[in-house]
Amino acid sequence: MSHPHILLSGGADTNPDRLAAFGADWSLPADRLFAAYRDLLATVQPDLLSICAYAPDRVAMAQAAVRAGARELWLEGAVTTSVASAHDMRAAEAAAGASGRQPPAAQDPHDRAVQRMSEDGTLGPLESVHVLFNGHLILDSRCWP
Repeated sequence: MSHPHILLSGGADTNPDRLAAFGADWSLPADRLFAAYRDLLATVQPDLLSICAYAPDRVAMAQAAVRAGARELWLEGAVTTSVASAHDMRAAEAAAGASGRQPPAAQDPHDRAVQRMSEDGTLGPLESVHVLFNGHLILDSRCWP
């Protein structure tokens, strides 16, 4: 998906086949495709960065992106795997002056409906949240205050 106000300026992936397919899909030249995310950060210096990696790697990638000057990060799913790493991420954002704000409500209409019902009190006060997940700690407050 593209947005008229965003210019895709690079991509990184450790898998060469996925990286080549990404470059072909988005018409990116070879000099904008990187096997290492740190090389992308140093060369492209993105303002906005989408990090699509496994949760254990996301915090290090996000911290490196913030240190490299990224002002906004798009991280989906579990951002960290511990409360301590969540605090580390917030500290890195604050030190770099990054926003650290939560993204708008999820794009899924079911998530938006649950958020709306939670906010307007349709179901009464929120007492608990039960989540089935793959074992990583979930630190995602997009639907809950």
